Amino acid sequence: MRKIIWTADMVAQLKHYYPIFSDIELAERMNIGSKSVVKKAKSLGLKKYPLSGRQQDAVSVIIAMFTEYSYREMAKVAKVSYRTISRIVKELNLRRTADEERRLRSKSRKDLIRLERAHVTFGLPPITRIKVVSNKHRSRLRVKLKSCGYIVLKGSNTIYYLSDFKRHFRREANGLKMGLKFAPFHDSDSENKRNAVGGSDCQMPSFSTLGVTGTI
Repeated sequence: MRKIIWTADMVAQLKHYYPIFSDIELAERMNIGSKSVVKKAKSLGLKKYPLSGRQQDAVSVIIAMFTEYSYREMAKVAKVSYRTISRIVKELNLRRTADEERRLRSKSRKDLIRLERAHVTFGLPPITRIKVVSNKHRSRLRVKLKSCGYIVLKGSNTIYYLSDFKRHFRREANGLKMGLKFAPFHDSDSENKRNAVGGSDCQMPSFSTLGVTGTI
């Protein structure tokens, strides 16, 4: 077995990482034998942190995922809290490069936009202040339904029709797949009366029938 010459940097690295890493992980990291790690740590009086099995698993997760995933994603995989991940990262003195930080911010924003679009599609309240455009196919279908005489309300995923209206069931089926809902229009619904908007190139009900006054 080759003799290890401990430099100041190696000793500093051992002192910093020994309390958290397992002997084998640290030996691999330092490219030396695990027995050398144990012997040197003992001579320096170093002790392991009393990490639970789950926290020890979190260390392995952080080492494997730190440059590509957010703290929340690592916490979810390791099944520990965000706070635990943050503490261990600080103890390990890990740092991301500017490019890694930029890539992670971009990935996180894309994930949030995707989630916001899903909320818009199914009529759920927003979770952030990010402005998103709903699915293009869904938006186009809303326009087509409107032009065919359906009552399309701004900000609502429910499309209305009159009881004597000739419905387009194939388009409705496509709309249901995209998160739209279809319901009969009731004259007693005053909120719908204020916002009702129709089209003109299919079977368009008259505004007198809808009970809507004013100009368009």
